[in-house]
Amino acid sequence: MSFLLVTMKTYKYYTQNIPLKWLTRHHGLDSGQVHNITQDENGLIWLSGPNGLSRYNSNAIENFTKKLNLSTHGLRWVESALNNDLYILTDVGIDYIKNGKGHSIIENTQVGFINNIAYHQDLGLILACSTGIYTFKDNHLIKKIHGNYEKIFIDQLEQIWICEEFSHIKIFNQKLSSPIKAKLSAIKNINYIHEGDDKTINIVTNDYLYEIKDFKIIRTTPFIKVSAIFKYEHELWMGIDNQLVKYSLNDNEWSNPDIICNDCYINSFYMDNFNNIWGATDQHGAIKVSALRKFIFQPKFKSKNSIFSINKMDDNRYSFIGRKFNKEVDSKQIYLFKNNVTLDNGHVWDQVFINNKLTIAVSDTGVYKLNKNKIKQIFTDNKYLSKHGRITYRIGDILWIGTRTGLSKIQITQQNTLEIIKQFDLGYVYCLDMDKDNNLWVGTLNQGLWVQNENDFIRHKLRFIDNSSSIYCIRFNENFDSAILHDNLITVHQQNGKSTLISKTKLLVSGWSVVWDENTIWVGGSNGLTQYDVILKEEKRNITALLSESNWEFTTSKSLLLANNRYLLCGLNSGLVIVDKKILNQIDKKLNVYLDEVIWDNTHTYNKNNSTVVKPGNWTLKIKFFSAWFYNAHNLKYRYKLLGFDNKWNETKHDQIQYNSLPVGNYTLVMQAFSPLTGWNEPTDLYAFIVDTPIWARGWLTLAYKIKEVFYDVFSNKRKNSVLVQKNQYLEEKLERNTNEITKTYLEIQKVNLILKKEANLDALTDIANRRAFDSNLNNELETSTR
Repeated sequence: MSFLLVTMKTYKYYTQNIPLKWLTRHHGLDSGQVHNITQDENGLIWLSGPNGLSRYNSNAIENFTKKLNLSTHGLRWVESALNNDLYILTDVGIDYIKNGKGHSIIENTQVGFINNIAYHQDLGLILACSTGIYTFKDNHLIKKIHGNYEKIFIDQLEQIWICEEFSHIKIFNQKLSSPIKAKLSAIKNINYIHEGDDKTINIVTNDYLYEIKDFKIIRTTPFIKVSAIFKYEHELWMGIDNQLVKYSLNDNEWSNPDIICNDCYINSFYMDNFNNIWGATDQHGAIKVSALRKFIFQPKFKSKNSIFSINKMDDNRYSFIGRKFNKEVDSKQIYLFKNNVTLDNGHVWDQVFINNKLTIAVSDTGVYKLNKNKIKQIFTDNKYLSKHGRITYRIGDILWIGTRTGLSKIQITQQNTLEIIKQFDLGYVYCLDMDKDNNLWVGTLNQGLWVQNENDFIRHKLRFIDNSSSIYCIRFNENFDSAILHDNLITVHQQNGKSTLISKTKLLVSGWSVVWDENTIWVGGSNGLTQYDVILKEEKRNITALLSESNWEFTTSKSLLLANNRYLLCGLNSGLVIVDKKILNQIDKKLNVYLDEVIWDNTHTYNKNNSTVVKPGNWTLKIKFFSAWFYNAHNLKYRYKLLGFDNKWNETKHDQIQYNSLPVGNYTLVMQAFSPLTGWNEPTDLYAFIVDTPIWARGWLTLAYKIKEVFYDVFSNKRKNSVLVQKNQYLEEKLERNTNEITKTYLEIQKVNLILKKEANLDALTDIANRRAFDSNLNNELETSTR
């Protein structure tokens, strides 16, 4: 999606407000300074800095300097290679990470001071050093070119760009065997090199940005104090002095700079495989510009305003009204806005466009006529209309106005005057809509649902709705099925009389506004924008806080509208947001769960038939996992079950789970991840292991009761101590009835009882041997606290 910075008649383009995601020392970084960022083949994000190497897996940031046994904490660059290997340029040389282990491979004393590194698919690691250009592959260090080189860059064609100190740039072929002739000798004092998505090479010097295509300069733009650049589509992201700035391409020139944030010196940029743009800063850790900005557009108006009502003016135009806010947009140019006259009196809750000479607005101070720049209050002496206006609904030349005190039916004359026909005492009128018979449905607060019956209104009886219900929104689809938000329920009512409960929320208000989208509905509420499948009766996705993490709260029954079956126009307390449903549906990234680390404590494991085997005992198993999901990582949650122990799903928002002293058996940990964008992914068998029978117990257990029943009963560790004792008593009674061959086995069981009693009492915290229940309760309390 490209944004054209143009003005069309009275319509104006407003730049986008782009909330940023920060990863700082508060989130786990060991330093506020990050030199560069890269991503490995597993999708993990790695950050290098003066205090070491950190890893971000979408769940948490961990410091890996000591864990990988790096030679020093002073890191200047991290480069991803094949098979998830990493090369790290340090203050003393180069470290190499393979299979989770690090070791030093090159020291500065071997090649002179190493200024820069880059990874080449065929040549391996390439070094730009004070003594020349070197390659390192298969543990062989080879000098290729003599000289003092500062920078090296490898483009998408595997061509190699190198910068010699105080000299012009040199370009070599994929084998680094011969230079490519290019007339680029004017480019000197190079500070930064980057390749855009269109294969344009962008080179920043002390004074200019050079854009090079096919070894020819296609554009030169004067810039100073540029620390880093990143070009993507029609956007140019730059670190300029201490600012993050975005330029847009307009008439073949970079113009209309938009300062995204101040006080963030950018050392380098990186784009991950989600198309998020990362900036490594000098003071504040890492900064992420979300790829979701492509389908969520937040116009940056001069002041922040709440949007209370969105209305369709004609086939293409839509109006937005709010607190000292009145604009309209043409759906053919969805990011161009026209400024309209605004009311300064009270909260303007709704407005209706009558014609080019007349617009009616209702506020908590009354009803107003808007004509060009003229504003006039009307019905100042009327009981229902003099104040507390809330909502309007127009059908032809009839205008309905709902207020806190009732409903008014008004005639629109050919002279653009308004005449009251009849008024109805229905209480606080909050929402209005029309059914297939052109009867008006009226939703009220605490007074239930009313429907038009000839010239009056009667209470409408529907399943799930009673006379004291609060109705927040009513919307009919093209088949005239209705979706109704009321109390803490979301219900759908079909023409055949069938009523379906779609969702029962934990919030007091189920939502404020709803629109139909084929067999789904979009609901705008206090927890953001949620899509429900009305057939499956389940949540499909949620767009709550994908960018700003807050302020995704809708306002009224008319604060959500679907335009052109593509754009979801959202009126929020924090302003206007436009969600491009077409781009949203093009997201094809798969959400997966990956095993990160398995930690066995107080025991030893061994492999048997490609399985991990452990003996029974007082041990702890900790399993860490991640998703490497960088769209909306903070909204992820997981559910898991350990087959062989429990078939019930347990939910968590943490990145690890723990088991203690499990009984003998075969176990498989099954996990699923949930993102509001995609829902639950397919179950994954994450880790399997065996708690094996002790050698000393195998013989008599085989002899007694054909192993399984006794085996389970004796070693079961899932119950509290009292239950465990009862089971063992039951075993003893059974064994006493057996032949003399079992006598010896009975004595062995007595010894086992003593061991079990000791093991069962080791966990004083929960009074049970396994802590899974404790972890589950802890997660619930943490989530309750968060809400």
